[in-house]
Amino acid sequence: MVRLTDSQLVILSAASQREDRGVEPLANVQGKAAGKVVAKLVRAGLLEEIKASGSLPVWRRDDESGAVALRITSAGLAVIDAADKAIAAPEESGSDSGLSSAGEAITSRQADIRFRTDVRSLEASLR
Repeated sequence: MVRLTDSQLVILSAASQREDRGVEPLANVQGKAAGKVVAKLVRAGLLEEIKASGSLPVWRRDDESGAVALRITSAGLAVIDAADKAIAAPEESGSDSGLSSAGEAITSRQADIRFRTDVRSLEASLR
């Protein structure tokens, strides 16, 4: 499994919640730093670059293909879905002592990131 940063998990989580599965430009990361954050996701096949159309947010502009958008792939959705399933059934893990492995710790971090993403989205919609 690919190790993901908090920013990368937030990107996947936010994209998985959109109807068009598009990736929004990052508000707190700009320029080359933003490119580095998503480059690993694209290389891992968790995001794909497509021609921007409809409601897909423009990620960058290319001389050859014009406006380019990022969209989460089925593999990216599987990463998020796996975290959701692990969160939904923690008692099935066979451990009563809390987080007993690195995988469970990552799942817990992913849940926290999804919660923070949901809160930020809710706060933004209330403004």
